[in-house]
Amino acid sequence: MLIINIIYCLFSVISLVLILFNLPGTFLITIFSFVRELIDTNSGIRWELILILLFISLLLEGSDYLISIFTIKRYGGSRAGIWGAILGGIIGGIVGSGFMPIIGSLLGVIVFSFFGALFFEIMNKRELRKAFSAGKGAFFSFIFSKIIKLSAGIIMIILTLVWK
Repeated sequence: MLIINIIYCLFSVISLVLILFNLPGTFLITIFSFVRELIDTNSGIRWELILILLFISLLLEGSDYLISIFTIKRYGGSRAGIWGAILGGIIGGIVGSGFMPIIGSLLGVIVFSFFGALFFEIMNKRELRKAFSAGKGAFFSFIFSKIIKLSAGIIMIILTLVWK
């Protein structure tokens, strides 16, 4: 069982890193937990654990957009800024990975989210100071959502290892 737990932890840590790149690392943790349960013949599958992990994963993936909406609005952004940040993040991930795979996509998401919110706010005839503030909101929403998802991912891994 020790080897299974070591392999599980290795794949789970990789999944945590994937969260930084806007990939569904929490779902991968859930899948790896399920596979670990299948392999562990001593305890059988703990369905309540798997369902809790799945629920947490669904909640976290949806929270990205809610955090963006809340944070950008908190920084004075409009719907245009929210859409700009979301579209900018998608485009930034694609463009960034073309320049420098892995790190480029992360930087692309951060930078393009900021400039997407800024650009869409300016196109929405907002003054530059307010548009810049919405861009800051997009930046902080990215950081905040990653902190939440990484923390929850760590909790998911610990739950899998200690759940009886």
